[in-house]
Amino acid sequence: ASALGGAAITYSKVSSTSTSCSVDSSTGVLTYLGAGICTVRATAAQSTNYDSGFTDVTFTVSRATPTLIWNPSLSQEVPAGSTTFSAASTNSDGAITYAVTNVGSTGCALPALSRTLAFAADGSCEVTATVAGTTDYNVITSVKTFAISKAAQTVTWSPPSTLSLASVSVDLGPASTSGDGAISYLVTSAGGTGCAFADATRPVLTYASSGSCSVTATAASTAGYAQATASTTIAISRATPTVSWSPVTALEMPAATVAPVAATTTGDGSMNYAITSDSGAGCSVNAGTGALTYAATGQCQVTATSGMSTRYSAGSTAATFTVSLSPQSITTTALSTSLQPGESTSLSVTGASGTGAITWTRTTGLGVCTVVGSTVTAVADGTCSITGGIAADTAYMAASSTVTITVTSPVVNGGSGGGGSGGTSD
Repeated sequence: ASALGGAAITYSKVSSTSTSCSVDSSTGVLTYLGAGICTVRATAAQSTNYDSGFTDVTFTVSRATPTLIWNPSLSQEVPAGSTTFSAASTNSDGAITYAVTNVGSTGCALPALSRTLAFAADGSCEVTATVAGTTDYNVITSVKTFAISKAAQTVTWSPPSTLSLASVSVDLGPASTSGDGAISYLVTSAGGTGCAFADATRPVLTYASSGSCSVTATAASTAGYAQATASTTIAISRATPTVSWSPVTALEMPAATVAPVAATTTGDGSMNYAITSDSGAGCSVNAGTGALTYAATGQCQVTATSGMSTRYSAGSTAATFTVSLSPQSITTTALSTSLQPGESTSLSVTGASGTGAITWTRTTGLGVCTVVGSTVTAVADGTCSITGGIAADTAYMAASSTVTITVTSPVVNGGSGGGGSGGTSD
């Protein structure tokens, strides 16, 4: 301060409120220890030309505004249930406290003198950090909003990628989740297969036709976890049937029609028969019954096919039939099997099935008998064997048999002479 005439000035505290202040009487330096109002008087001393005078100045001392630094992690997930957030810091000497100022839908709570925030549901939770006012510093607050979200859950499911219509229902196996959501199953696209889950809580899939079936396993949203899904597409195809057929494949002439045992199939298609190759046997087959007709020796292959149906693809198996000549047996007989030299007898064959030419051949007894055509003539004493044979024809094999002829000369009986008796003498 200054005064007219250059009078000396002194300083003094007049009054103060809420603060402790003092002033240096000679320099006017004001010292204060806290916020409040301090009135200081500057007094000019009396001089030759001027009377003593003063003026009062009122100083207002305010609390400082502190800094408050607080950077907690604001993103939290419900399953954690709580989080201990980082502490705030300040340049004030006031105590820092924390309080929930808006619960929202989270049910969040913060015990007194604690930094552990508890929560039970998703939503927003507002927490305020407060630095208390002190002699030198004002109150300051910082408000943070914690975002409490449901945790993601992972659904794991490994159903088969392909299915066969050999069955019309299959358990795909259960899905699992990293969370606590109930699992349900849904067909998202049947694709013409007629696929469906009869019970959404069980992974048992039914289906009726071939095609693609898209399915999804869903873990439901809960208080702590968001909904999650796992999806896949299953290719459903017709089953391949097994066709079994074991007919008797060795056939004999003459030409005939036989009814082999029917083929069977694990499918449900109708059975059909067809000639697929013929090596001279002249075969034909009834497509519906499999009855086989053949005309000559040789081989023919017949294929039995189970037709395609809604559930099964076509399937087949083949059998090769071999047609052979039939055996036959004959008996060679002679009208008489005992002859005298010079006598003859006729030969015959009985029991033949075929139509082949008949021949007779002497097989033993050279010089005992001769054979011309079907006549045997005795020549000399002894035995001779005659074999009658029938040649093979288109249906029967050749056959033969033997007859034995015995030749015996007749017995000749000779006469006896008588003798006389001698005379007597006298």
